[in-house]
Amino acid sequence: MGKIIAIVGMCGSGKSVASEYLIGLGYKRVYFGGVTMNKLKESGLDITPDNEKMMREKLRSELGMGAYAKVLLPTIKELSLNNDVVLDGLYSWDELVILNNEFFTCFSFSKLDTVWYKLVILLVRLNKYNKINGTI
Repeated sequence: MGKIIAIVGMCGSGKSVASEYLIGLGYKRVYFGGVTMNKLKESGLDITPDNEKMMREKLRSELGMGAYAKVLLPTIKELSLNNDVVLDGLYSWDELVILNNEFFTCFSFSKLDTVWYKLVILLVRLNKYNKINGTI
C-alpha cells in the first residue's frame, strides 16, 4: 500500500499547487471538489457557484458531513494499492475520521495556510513598499 497525504486548507491556500508538486513526484491525485462537479454533470446542471453550493449541501444532507470521504473511499483504496496518493481538499472533521479509521497506519495530513499566509503578507508588504516609493 502506498502513502496517503491529505492536503487541507482554506480556499486559495495552495492545496492544488502542493498537489501538483506531489503529482510530479508520481503521486495519484484524488480531488474532493471533483465529486461536486461530477454530481452536477450527472444531474445535468450547470457548474455555477449556486449549483455547487446546492450540491455540496445536498450530498452532506444525504450522506452526512463525511459525504466526500464516503463517495471517494473506493477510489482512494484502489489507487493506494499500488500508488502513493494525495488527497486534495479534505474539508470536514468527519472526512478525516472516516479516512483515519480506514488508513490509520499511512495517513498524513498537511496544513499549508501558515506558509501561504506569510507569503501573501510578504507580497502585500512589498507591493505597498513599491507603491510608496513610486516603483510601481
